[in-house]
Amino acid sequence: MDVDKLEETHAEWLVIATKTLTDLEQLGIPLLKVDVDVEELVSWCRQQGLPVDAHARAKFVEDKLRKMSEA
Repeated sequence: MDVDKLEETHAEWLVIATKTLTDLEQLGIPLLKVDVDVEELVSWCRQQGLPVDAHARAKFVEDKLRKMSEA
């Protein structure tokens, strides 16, 4: 699977995300879930001139977390 592409369905994403979260929790890594609205992500990527890929999703979440901490 190419991790730089969005999954085709929410169900497909959920399976992958759940496994990843479980694996990270088992390693003792603290996690914070951040809801991502796809339309908001796509709009943000357009504004930033970025493709919608794994790197951009990570940057988008960083931006959301930064804004949340500033509020």
